[in-house]
Amino acid sequence: MKKILTLLLSVLVLSSCNNTSAKVTLKEAPNRQEVNYKIIESKGYQNFLNKLKEFSTSISANYYKHFKDEENIVVSPLSIYMAIAMTTSCSDGQTNKELTNMLGLTNEQIFQYTKILYDYETKIEYGEDENKTILTEGFLTNSIWFDERMNKGLIDSGLETLANDFYASSFEVDFDGQNKKANKLIQDYVAENTKNKINQNFNIPTATALALMNTYYLKDSWNGYDIEGLSLTDKEYEFNNKTSTKLLKGTYQRGKCLQEEDYQSFYIKTISNNKLYFIVPNEDKDISEVFNYENILKTISYQYVTSDKTLQERYYTRCLFPSFSLSSDKHLKTIFMDEYNIPSLFSPRECNLEKIYKGENNLYVDDIIHVAKLDVDKKGLEGAAVTIVTTVESTAPMPDPMKDIYYDFYVTKAFGVVLTDGYNVPLFSGVVNNVVIN
Repeated sequence: MKKILTLLLSVLVLSSCNNTSAKVTLKEAPNRQEVNYKIIESKGYQNFLNKLKEFSTSISANYYKHFKDEENIVVSPLSIYMAIAMTTSCSDGQTNKELTNMLGLTNEQIFQYTKILYDYETKIEYGEDENKTILTEGFLTNSIWFDERMNKGLIDSGLETLANDFYASSFEVDFDGQNKKANKLIQDYVAENTKNKINQNFNIPTATALALMNTYYLKDSWNGYDIEGLSLTDKEYEFNNKTSTKLLKGTYQRGKCLQEEDYQSFYIKTISNNKLYFIVPNEDKDISEVFNYENILKTISYQYVTSDKTLQERYYTRCLFPSFSLSSDKHLKTIFMDEYNIPSLFSPRECNLEKIYKGENNLYVDDIIHVAKLDVDKKGLEGAAVTIVTTVESTAPMPDPMKDIYYDFYVTKAFGVVLTDGYNVPLFSGVVNNVVIN
């Protein structure tokens, strides 16, 4: 079966050591705002979306590059972005510079527009049937989870920024002393905010100092007038030279498919105007040869031709595609270390997260966990994601602002010596006028 990749979930964890048996809410996130379409349509926000599209495409391509040997894989760039954006807001100095460069965004853009993105992706729409069936439902949650021993080093202004600019609630748990209970609290929180689509133990270690976490849930329908969903083809079609299946018959969309030398692509729309794009290799190609940054970005950016005035033709295309189910549970540290120039984030000495925490020891990221699921069938699609970036407390001293200057002390003439014990009590002393020739 050809490998398939899509987009969906993210969490970020930061580590260290300490105690609490139940979560304590330190700060509740404010309620989300209604979508401000004037901002959505502004040049500034559209520039932000273009940069986000480039980062998301990069994540999609690199995720596939690292895990392409598996049958079906799925990733949520949106969830990963949310977790990384929160981490960026907690960072300072070189770490902040590396993260903003990776995202292609300024701090001002991240603070100003991430909240708008959150508002836009949070939605619900009901059908007109007597049961008021949910046709579309999407929501994000951002949160930060601290081990109780970290409380004294928390930066209040950092918590305020996470709450006000990222809708992130803050919770205190006991990763060190009550690790199983802390993990169960996070498991239940994720399950609740993904409609139980993701319900698992993330095994966040006892050394965890804090965890920045995003969850994302999306359920969407192909249309609102037919609750039963898409119909199937009468005949079965061979898929990937391995199996035969009937295909779902999508609704016609304006436009012709993009036909390139190596692949072709088109999409099907949902009732909420989401688009599910298909990138299909040509006969002599494999998905591993065409699922890359350039082709993904072109597919989602291309202005599909809808008509030809010279020929007086209008074009409509529908996708006929199989149902499928995708699931991935991965650690992303290797991807970020190999593909992006952010070395300080993973450095015990150089990582700077002082916008959220200042203590005796430094915090640095030691892993990024990402879980994503996506199911597509005749009624629509349902997906969920979580991203966790784990950080641990460095045992090394904090970065020293002093420069190290080295000197050589030459002993080349008659000299006195004093040998002392550990408390500087003289054990031997003497004067040397003649030396042994080496």
